[in-house]
Amino acid sequence: MAKYSKPVHPERPKRPASAYILYMVATRPDVKAEFPDLPPTKIIKKVAERYRALDEAEMKKWVDQYKANKAQYVKDQAAFLKKYPEEDQVANRKRRAAEREAKRRGE
Repeated sequence: MAKYSKPVHPERPKRPASAYILYMVATRPDVKAEFPDLPPTKIIKKVAERYRALDEAEMKKWVDQYKANKAQYVKDQAAFLKKYPEEDQVANRKRRAAEREAKRRGE
């Protein structure tokens, strides 16, 4: 029988995209236009090659954008957990572990 995960709360903020994903989303259309006959897998490989070849200044631009998105995500996540404390998975996991341990000890 398949095990299903709990549905995600509709207001929960999404995790930010990594620097690589941000770069890929921005440059993939250009690579696709440059190589229109390549299949999608080869286009992704071309984008990855270009990402690895970026100089430090260009790479820093994408990493800084990721860090800014991450900071906003942390703020949004804190506000979400303040509004919906029952959705705090880390706190719930610790609470359940403590309950299991107490049950194991017979308390």
